[in-house]
This record gives sequence, C-alpha cells and structure tokens, in this order.
Amino acid sequence: MGLSRHDAYYEPEDNDDDEKIDNEVRELMLGEYNPFIYSNFAEALQEAKDSDREIVEDMLRQPLVDINYEILGRKLHTMAWEYWESCSEALAADRLVKGYLS
Repeated sequence: MGLSRHDAYYEPEDNDDDEKIDNEVRELMLGEYNPFIYSNFAEALQEAKDSDREIVEDMLRQPLVDINYEILGRKLHTMAWEYWESCSEALAADRLVKGYLS
C-alpha cells in the first residue's frame, strides 16, 4: 500500500536568501551589533519600547529589598538582544537587496 498524496510530507524549498540574512545577522551580532558591548547595551536601553521602559521603571520603583534582580537582569538582557537583533535583521536585508551578500 503506497502513500496517498494526502499523506505525503511537504518540505518547502530552501531559500538561500534567508540563509544569507541569518549568516549576516549572526556576524553582526558577534561584531559591531553585539549587545554585550557596554555602549551597545546602553544604546539598546535608551531606545527601548515604551512598554519595556514602563516594566523596568515599575521594577525599579519597588523597595530595594523587594527587587528581583535576576528578573530585572533578564529583562534588560532581552531588551538589548531584541533591539540589536532587529537592527541586524534590517541591515542584513538591506545589504541583500543591494547585492552585498554573496
């Protein structure tokens, strides 16, 4: 008994452009857009979305003994990572359109 077309597994074709963008994002995040460089980290926090800024400000308004520094640190880390990842993705896409990625 063979497979019917309904049971066949569909695997989309690989898109080289996606791989090029992913590789460029990875390189940028390890280099000039690294969120773990102090100035980049500070810039990401400065450019934070209003919703993220409100969450952090609410955390910091608590008495010092009540602040969960682990959660605060994770939030700040995530904010910096997401900011620089979005910057990297935008730059990589732009470089692809301009033909700079091979």
